[in-house]
Amino acid sequence: MTKRPLSLLILTFLLGLAAVFNWQRSRPVQAGPNPTSPPNWEQQPPGTAISVGGGSVGADTPNISIAPNQRLLIVYNNWTGGPSNRDPYFAVSNNGGSSWSSPAAIYTSPGIDSFHVNATYDAANTAHALWAENDGALPLSTASLRYSRNAGSGWSANPATLSSLSSPLPIIVDPVIVAGANNNLDAVWAEGNPIGAGGNPNIYYARSTDGGQTWSGKNPIRSTSPSSRLPSLAVSDDNRRHVVWAEGAVGGSTLVLYSQGTLQGSDLVWSTPITLSLGITDTATQPQIVADGNTLHVSFTRSRTVDPIYGDRDQWVMYTACTADCSNLPNWSPRKTVSGEEDPVKVTQNTPFDLVSSLTTGNGCPFVFFHGAVPGTFDRELIWDVNKCDNWAGGGRDRMTDESMRGINPSVTSSGNRLHVAYEWVAEPVHHVYWMSGKMQSAVYLPIVRRR
Repeated sequence: MTKRPLSLLILTFLLGLAAVFNWQRSRPVQAGPNPTSPPNWEQQPPGTAISVGGGSVGADTPNISIAPNQRLLIVYNNWTGGPSNRDPYFAVSNNGGSSWSSPAAIYTSPGIDSFHVNATYDAANTAHALWAENDGALPLSTASLRYSRNAGSGWSANPATLSSLSSPLPIIVDPVIVAGANNNLDAVWAEGNPIGAGGNPNIYYARSTDGGQTWSGKNPIRSTSPSSRLPSLAVSDDNRRHVVWAEGAVGGSTLVLYSQGTLQGSDLVWSTPITLSLGITDTATQPQIVADGNTLHVSFTRSRTVDPIYGDRDQWVMYTACTADCSNLPNWSPRKTVSGEEDPVKVTQNTPFDLVSSLTTGNGCPFVFFHGAVPGTFDRELIWDVNKCDNWAGGGRDRMTDESMRGINPSVTSSGNRLHVAYEWVAEPVHHVYWMSGKMQSAVYLPIVRRR
């Protein structure tokens, strides 16, 4: 028998291990069948880097929007110092994402933590941004809600303050801003003083009828004892406002609630909230809503604890829609698990703790994007998408990113036959914001714009 040198045997063994490892990384992820008509992605993951720098932490929680003139805007939280000092940043593209402006601050507040930035475009292609601030000077901490606009000559040098609280524990978080017709802007957020006089957070609302130059006073949509968080807002073509949010429930769970705002003279009157997650025994949270004409589309997260010791949970994306008289629960479609009932995903870390979804419509078809880990992704979340025209997950889940890094917190918008997605690409401990685009596979492409 021919004897081989020990070094050659070791080399052969290591090459074999490498081959197995590479096969393991490249093999298909077990997440249901491949979709029959997934988006045709125009970049390889991770896509185009939007954020740069950000110190030792980076940037997180992007939000993407598109203007009528097709200008793209991505806003995000950018760390400018330590882990408790962020500023709202932005980047724009005037050519469909082929190139992007250098990242820049919407507003800089040294020593003050700014977070949860959200933005929208109005019909005149003016950008509007909303974010929360907290100076962190406990026990007399101050929380505030700030607003800025950019009509092409730069962001407001002195952002307006729409709300401000001072107490041992002020909470102003989760702001969302949406532009409607006739120069109207609508904003919602969660606000409260659990230790002070305000109690647990409620969902508050304010509006502007002059493009953001002046704002109404703030008012709660509904005052309740449980904590209300994570609102999402849409304005339909009939000029109604629609808000969904997560509401605390018995046993530490949460429900998804919906309320409709109707103008009566100059006042906006909100309907009695209804529970969109009614009949779902698992926790329901992280709702999102978009309006396509007068049709409403809602996605939210369903979560179930499977290991109470380690906190492991299975998570799914739920979907429902309504076309008329949406303040009545029977007019909403049955709640459907669109991410795949037999293929739940997991979220591997507490940033974020929940599956986060984002939805849009294109060519008359609702698309839902979400993040989560499945067997075969090395306990790393990927960005997935499903769409109604492909029978949701019944037609297969599309993988937008790969398992080389974590992909979380997607934000999607669409225009014509193109989808634009901003998300976090996580190379621990640094988070960065990336962008990808894809074309929907359809025989008919309509010239429409849908904002998140």
